[in-house]
Amino acid sequence: MTAYKLIALKVTGTARYTDKEILAASGLQMGQNAADGDFKEAVQRLGDSGVFSNVVYSYSSSNAGTRLEFQLADTDKSKLVPARFENFVWFTDDELRTELQNRVPLFKQVLPIAGNLPDRVSEALQAMLTEKQLPGRVDFFAFGRRVERRPQRDCLPVEEVSIRIRGVEFPGASPEQTALLTTAAAASRARNTDALLLPQPLSLTCCLCTAARIFEGRVRAVRRARGPAARSCCRCARSRRT
Repeated sequence: MTAYKLIALKVTGTARYTDKEILAASGLQMGQNAADGDFKEAVQRLGDSGVFSNVVYSYSSSNAGTRLEFQLADTDKSKLVPARFENFVWFTDDELRTELQNRVPLFKQVLPIAGNLPDRVSEALQAMLTEKQLPGRVDFFAFGRRVERRPQRDCLPVEEVSIRIRGVEFPGASPEQTALLTTAAAASRARNTDALLLPQPLSLTCCLCTAARIFEGRVRAVRRARGPAARSCCRCARSRRT
């Protein structure tokens, strides 16, 4: 079949992705010649990702070129889980998020339970380490208690690397709070770092709550440091343990 220059792309049906992101994920390029076989491959690529429950395409060609349309249906949110990244200490959360989205256009901080998007993300993370000549191997596994046969989140840690934590800082904490948090942090300095992509930074109250869970005998001191807010947070910690 004759190939014509791709001059336009229209995307409908998705609330998560822009036309630009879909174009990048499809493997097609605007201005290059493409035929029906190329469009079928693009549909297969999008469908295999796992973030769409349906992908349909149509196109029209003229002497000017080809106009392509993708009709997409987003995968239900119940079939997506948050992505968790461990031990990527060489990148800030923002750097990691931005670089991943540049390399894997369909990545939106969540991963599908089915599909190959987790593999694409894992490959991109490994490439980021390799390009910077950093040690470690990126692994991937479903993490957490399964509810209705689905994992709570997908975990992508860096394995085969030893990371030494030089120090931990707590900007905004008072001297009393810093002492408690520093002691709590020291208890876990021998463990691997756990860098999560969170929707928002943890509050100081939550950090104090973590310190209280580690040092049960010092809950009262934590309460005095933060007043009513800390008391509420510590009650939540106790309820989570039951």
